[in-house]
Formats: sequence, C-alpha cells, structure tokens
Amino acid sequence: MEEGRALSTLKILSAAFSYFSDPIPSNFTSILSHLHTSTKRKYTVAHHDSIPPSHIDALVQYASLHPFDVTAIRTALGAAIAFGALLRVSELLALRRDDLQLSPTHLKITVAKAKNDQFGEGRETFIEVPEDSITLSIFHSYGDKVPASPWLFPSISHPDLPLSADTFRKDLTRLCASAGVPRMTPHQLRSGGANESIRRGTPLEEVQRRGRWKSLAGITPYVKDTLEAQGGALALP
Repeated sequence: MEEGRALSTLKILSAAFSYFSDPIPSNFTSILSHLHTSTKRKYTVAHHDSIPPSHIDALVQYASLHPFDVTAIRTALGAAIAFGALLRVSELLALRRDDLQLSPTHLKITVAKAKNDQFGEGRETFIEVPEDSITLSIFHSYGDKVPASPWLFPSISHPDLPLSADTFRKDLTRLCASAGVPRMTPHQLRSGGANESIRRGTPLEEVQRRGRWKSLAGITPYVKDTLEAQGGALALP
C-alpha cells in the first residue's frame, strides 16, 4: 500500500499468497478484505502523458521507409490503429482480419469483446482514412508480409496465436528509438487518441462512446487540462 500499488495489483498479490499458503489462517480472509477496502481510491491511478499525433506519424514514416522490416511495419500499423480507434492493447491484439472493413472513407473496426464488455456484445469504432494516408498504403501491403493467420497481428513464430502484449510493448519501445521519438507505452496510444479527438472539437460524450468507456468518470483521468478540453475560455471584460 505504501508503494502506491493499485487495488487490482494487491488483489493479485494476495490471491497468489493465498494459493501458496494453504491452509490460510482463519483470520487472514478478513484481513485481506479490510486491506482491499482501505486501499480503494487511496491512491489515484497514474496515467502517462498522452502522445501527440506527430509521434504516430513518425512511427508510420519510419515503417514506410523500411518496407522489409516486418516488425516495424506491424508495430507502426498497430500503433496507428490503437491511436485512431482508442483501443486498449488487449483489444488491439485480439483483432481478427475480418474485424476490419475498409470503405472509401473509413475503416470500421469491430471490437468483439472489450475489457468492460462483460457479455461480449461487441462494439464498433471508426477511423477516417484519407486516400493519401501512408498508413493505408502500409495496411494494404502488410498482409503479404506476415504469415497467413486469422489474427490481424499474429505471432511470426506461431501464426495461429495472436501477438502477445509483452512482445508488442517491447517492439513499440524499439520502434520509438529507431524513429527518434520518446518512448511510449501501448496505453498512451489510447489516451493520446482521446485527447487529440477532444483537441479537434469532439464532445467528451462522443469520445467516451468511441473509446468504449462505461461512464464519463472512466474517461476523465485521461483528459488533460487543455483549452479545448475545457470548452474554450471566457474573455476578460
């Protein structure tokens, strides 16, 4: 608790302790319950700084200049899609090829099961795709560069399996270094896309729906204090 661990992390640690400490002392369950209760909201969740679209542009530009670097192309494409569709890394890597439908103006992405979609009802989100998009050209050539697989982002060594989050995270770190942009995490792609949408004038409620947040309380920690996020400013009298 003093290290500022999140409640979910404490629950995982306590569950592991319970598993390897059988039988558990009779009063231990009660202690854990009180521990979890006292930790709720004691520490605010820390979110990394959001990233600007220029960082995504740099990743895509690098990938386009290295057409034989499959890892760079896969990672840049994943970063661009996650940024544009406000995807969690779990949602990004769970995408199948048939979850994407490209029209002349938009890319429709079906999120089969989001993190907070307990009943697996699925959601749809959209990315605008200009004809001169470099990402679009990468997207068209990407399928020929990876093994045949139902997954959009398959493991190269095991195409029947999707890429792991840990591998994508490491690949993203390496790509950032190669492209000359600050290191970013997969979750920053989601928050960066949300803040860029707000900067362009999209109402918060619409960003919430696009990003599949259950409530405004869920998206609020991601929103930075900017002029656009506050709806402009009042003029001095």
